[in-house]
Amino acid sequence: MKGYFIITDNAPIHVPEMIDPIIMKQGYTPVYLPPYSPKLNTIKQVWAIIKAKVKRGKLSDVETLTTRIIEASEAVTMVHLQNIIQYSVNQFEKC
Repeated sequence: MKGYFIITDNAPIHVPEMIDPIIMKQGYTPVYLPPYSPKLNTIKQVWAIIKAKVKRGKLSDVETLTTRIIEASEAVTMVHLQNIIQYSVNQFEKC
């Protein structure tokens, strides 16, 4: 799997000494984001969109938090994802 990467942030649970061998054994290259780099972390940007849609207002009598989360998740389109990825790529180039 030449050319594939696993990108992760620097959360305390992501201990390179422990997970790098596992990642590399699967044929991937581990890449770690710099500390506090939300512009490079695409999942944080996706969650921000979902969170904004979930928090849009009070739940109605027929709505549940689960249905609101599902609806918000389904509203994230392929175009959103492509734009988020392109934004992060542009930010990487500035590093």
